[in-house]
Amino acid sequence: MNAPHAPADLLAALLAPLPGSNPTGEDLSFSPEFDALDEARREDDASLDQGDWVTTLKVADWRKVIDIATALLNARTKDLRVAARYAEASGRLNGVAGLEAGFRLVAGLLQAFPDTLHPLPEDSDSEERAGALAWLLQRALDVLKAAPLLQTETRSLCWDDYERARSGGNRSDDEHAQEHADLATAWDAATRTTPLTRLEATGQALNALADAIRTLDLISAGVLGDSAPSLRLLRDQHERIHHLINRLIAERGGLSAAASAQHPANDDAPAQSARAGTEHAGQRANRGMSREEAVAMLGQVAAYFRRTEPHSPVAYLAEKAATWANMPLHDWLRQVVKDDGALAHIDELLGVER
Repeated sequence: MNAPHAPADLLAALLAPLPGSNPTGEDLSFSPEFDALDEARREDDASLDQGDWVTTLKVADWRKVIDIATALLNARTKDLRVAARYAEASGRLNGVAGLEAGFRLVAGLLQAFPDTLHPLPEDSDSEERAGALAWLLQRALDVLKAAPLLQTETRSLCWDDYERARSGGNRSDDEHAQEHADLATAWDAATRTTPLTRLEATGQALNALADAIRTLDLISAGVLGDSAPSLRLLRDQHERIHHLINRLIAERGGLSAAASAQHPANDDAPAQSARAGTEHAGQRANRGMSREEAVAMLGQVAAYFRRTEPHSPVAYLAEKAATWANMPLHDWLRQVVKDDGALAHIDELLGVER
């Protein structure tokens, strides 16, 4: 049985400062603990020919990775590299929901300890941190493609299975043609037999992951600046999977999870959203729009432009504005103004205490 993904209380504990004078603990680079963490996640490639030296292949122990990373983050160090390995293992054990929990941990650590999170920046150089995040993003892409989506009587099926199933009919000259054909049959059957409630739960988990990806993107950009790696490949892959699940839900007569998550799967959703906005605009005007509704509308604007004009800066700016809406002025200034002299001048001008 899979381990449960990180609940709120566990996540809060992992994000809490360590006791004592050093809230982020020690740098454990090159320590036996780091070696144990990487050894637990190491696994042999089963596709490689072993030749005459056939040995038992090592399989990653993801539960052990979680246990080691949790112990380190709770008692020894707040380290982006440890959190990245936790996030990978969480996704391997618990699919989409596990990956979401891992991303929230990584984003939370960057936000809570921007200056003291290990590895520490060297002379304002965040390349090592950026490298740790890029390491996670590459592996998260593999985790997402392997996350369970459908269920047969004997196994779960993922995006990688879907891709192989789609290519099955074009591989008549391939030695694995029959395997791909069987997979296509299994996928087709699973789209009808996987419980609708499970499909809808997966859709909701993908909604939550989309929010976690946006949060990590914004926070990493704020903390790492120009060094922050792009999340574009991960976001694009997520959208492909999300669209597939929403389509399967709709075909089964279920309520598409996108309807409640600002990620419509059908092409006329923007028009429907516009009509709904027109119908309710008068009501909002009469009673006044709440702060929460205004911030939510910024998210809707960002989602619309990301879908219809992916190269437009509007989506990015609207997401930024939604995040800034929950920040006090002094925190916002420190995020956008990097020059200490200019920041001190602004603080003095506005009467903000440092």
